[in-house]
Amino acid sequence: MNRKILIIAVVVLIIAGGTYYFLPSSSTSIVTPEEKTKISDSSIKGIVPGIRAAAEMEYSNNFSNPSYNTVCNSSFVTTNAKTIGLVCRDTDTSYMVYAKLSSGTYYCSDSAATTVELQTEPLGTLCK
Repeated sequence: MNRKILIIAVVVLIIAGGTYYFLPSSSTSIVTPEEKTKISDSSIKGIVPGIRAAAEMEYSNNFSNPSYNTVCNSSFVTTNAKTIGLVCRDTDTSYMVYAKLSSGTYYCSDSAATTVELQTEPLGTLCK
């Protein structure tokens, strides 16, 4: 039951972020490039930490040998990799996902429950 609720919440987050991207700022104008940038950054900041829930489900799916090594191949991650330019790295014991923001910084989340904005592109499988 909890797993279904979690999956539904993640899907709603994705749909809400994508729908908001196409909404005009008022009834008589279109979305400006600056607004698109803000919306894109907001989508990244919503999706990147949201992947933690999907990653934890992937981890716990294999009861006899829990591992994060399938996180980057999950449909949730691969779909968002195309949508927001998500980068994912995983091993048996950790994973990291991040995307570049319009400011040139990187928004990163990992298996150590860290979600942080970094000045340089992260390396390895933890946001450092």
